[in-house]
Amino acid sequence: MTPMTLTQIERELRILKVYSAAITVLAVIALVAAEGAAKSKTTRFAEIDVERLNIVEADGRLALVLANTQRIPGPMLAGKELPKELSAGRTGSAGLIFVDAQGNEVGGLVYGARVNADGSYSAESGFTFDQHNQDQVVGFEYDDDGSRRSYGMSVWDRPTKVSIAEMLAAAHGAPDREARHRKFEELLKQRGDASGARRVFLGSQDRTAALRISDAAGRERIRLSVDSGNAARLEFLNESGRVVYALPPQ
Repeated sequence: MTPMTLTQIERELRILKVYSAAITVLAVIALVAAEGAAKSKTTRFAEIDVERLNIVEADGRLALVLANTQRIPGPMLAGKELPKELSAGRTGSAGLIFVDAQGNEVGGLVYGARVNADGSYSAESGFTFDQHNQDQVVGFEYDDDGSRRSYGMSVWDRPTKVSIAEMLAAAHGAPDREARHRKFEELLKQRGDASGARRVFLGSQDRTAALRISDAAGRERIRLSVDSGNAARLEFLNESGRVVYALPPQ
């Protein structure tokens, strides 16, 4: 091997110094970038397509779901997803579902519309909030089939002694929604609890603006309305649904 000259050795040393300096600079840049990423983990998207978006807590617990009609979950109970059919109106709807710290659904926003071959349609939407361990107690709803139309705010009384989990367990195996609700009523009657009746509706039904107040059994007892002909009326009803007093008088 030919011995290196002093000039060659100096040149090699300069190359090593430059290389070392470059590696040092790159290492510093990498450390700064890593520190910045650790401080801010935000990723920004100008646009994103997604069929379902799960918002989770730091421990992975589901807190909120945003999904299309196919991927929206059924009712959530103790962290488990139940069949969509148990929630009336959710099948075929897209929306937003809220989930509490116990893994139970506590409300949400759903909407959907269908147009039939004959041109008829049905459309509905709802924004609801649930009682703890129970069903919805406040809701903003729209329901329209082209011939009948209703939209407004409703308030329900829900059971306080019986949880929604107990009601679903009691109705397990029921063939349809009507059968499930019969099972619900049987259980609530046995336990002496509220029936889940709607107590208040404020909105418009078939172009009649109305405030309707019902008793604990869901029977309408007070009705304040202005119909499509602009006629105003206040009515008090008995338990049988008969008007016992009205202004203006009948």
